[in-house]
Amino acid sequence: MKLPENKNKMDAMQIREQTVTRNLMTMMILCASLIFATLSNASEPEHPERLNLDLETVMTTALEHNHALKASRMEPLKEKKNIQVAKSIFDPEVSIEGRSTNQESWNEPTDKSSLQFSTKASISRLLETGTVVSLGLEAADNDAETDINKNTGGSYVQSTATISHPLMKNSGQKVVTRNITLAKNNHRKSKIELKQEVIDTLSQAQRLYWSYYSALESLTVYEKSLELARRLIKEVKERVKMGSAARLDILQARSEVATRETDIIIAQNNVLNSKDALLNYIYGETCPHATLNCLTLPAIPGMDKEKFNEKKLIDLALALRTDYQTTAINLESADTDLVYFENQTKPELNLSAAIAINDAHPDKNALETDNYQNYYSGSLGVTLKFPWGLKGDKANYAAAKLNKKQLQISRDAVKSRIILDVRTALRDLEAAIKGYETAQTASRYAEEALDAEQVKFRNGLSTSYNVLLYQRDFTDARNLEINALIACQTALISLHQAVGNTLEKHHINLKSTAMLP
Repeated sequence: MKLPENKNKMDAMQIREQTVTRNLMTMMILCASLIFATLSNASEPEHPERLNLDLETVMTTALEHNHALKASRMEPLKEKKNIQVAKSIFDPEVSIEGRSTNQESWNEPTDKSSLQFSTKASISRLLETGTVVSLGLEAADNDAETDINKNTGGSYVQSTATISHPLMKNSGQKVVTRNITLAKNNHRKSKIELKQEVIDTLSQAQRLYWSYYSALESLTVYEKSLELARRLIKEVKERVKMGSAARLDILQARSEVATRETDIIIAQNNVLNSKDALLNYIYGETCPHATLNCLTLPAIPGMDKEKFNEKKLIDLALALRTDYQTTAINLESADTDLVYFENQTKPELNLSAAIAINDAHPDKNALETDNYQNYYSGSLGVTLKFPWGLKGDKANYAAAKLNKKQLQISRDAVKSRIILDVRTALRDLEAAIKGYETAQTASRYAEEALDAEQVKFRNGLSTSYNVLLYQRDFTDARNLEINALIACQTALISLHQAVGNTLEKHHINLKSTAMLP
């Protein structure tokens, strides 16, 4: 009888062990699931990042991170290197030459052998007047032997100084430094073009900000419109129950709700696209999980006659517009080319002078030769050279004069365009402000008309269809008001861009922001 009891006890112990094992396995699986869930939640934050942006932050961020602007900032640095390249013509040139010569002859009646070591070194430099100055040093040691006279060689050291100065062609500081002047002008132009790039970047960043703000406001309008339509459905259902409305009214209201839900889907998509466009422009990348809040609200500028005086704005634009400043630099470069190409039409007449000192140390049996004599020598020479007719140089000079006339005409055209830009932008701003005032009035009237129609509907004096039409009119009027308000902001941006005072308006100094090299 004891055996079955022991067996039952063993079976019970095995069952308990299996149960404990299963419980442990279950706990381990649950722990692993919790750990995995925790890691998954850590990799994907519950709350997306919130970005609170105002116009000032948008502009400063764009100046720092915009990719196109980063690339444009390198252009002045490249042009600055070109100035160094142009100035390199005045760097001294050093030349060093070493030579060893071994010569043997066995002509009758004497045999000769000669071993010569020679070294030459010179340094020359071009001056801004066109003068070339050079200094030279030559040293040689000749070990020569013959059957008749032994050791007929010797050594010498010769020092020379040479000056060459052009009297006609290639003479004068303006001619010699022409490439340097052009390189400096190109550097100035690159900085001006960078300034324009900054202005365009700031203007576009502001436009994208207001575009996103407009998309948000339009979404809010459509959401309110949907809410009005849904309320109307409830009211229509109550009237149908009371027998004062037909079921067709419910279908009309539901159809309108579906239409406005479609409008919301489109508006939500516009919000996402506008947000990505703004963030990609100012940060150089998108933030898909970011919630963007606009802190700066649109305001209507007051049309102060003194502040928005057309003549003053045109005068300011002619002083600040970068395209007008660029034309002035182009004319300076054209004047430099005129001086240069006019000089090139002259014959080449060079005056040269040289002096040499020879210090010789001949061997005992050396023959009297120039190499092994002590002497001072000097020379003065004139060289005249010119192509027959100078047709090429004269053609270049004529082309330079035509180029200057073209640039003068281009400058007048730019001036006319600046005046037109300012006048157009000023009129556009005035029209945008008047348009907003009209749209605001129309929106207010549309809202009042909707309220009146809803009262008539509740009193049984109107239909649900009429109420839906008034709701549409109010939604359209509200969107037109938003668009007119944003149009005022963009018109003001365009006016500052046309005048060229965007940086001054927002108190941005390119040098203080390290934008200009």
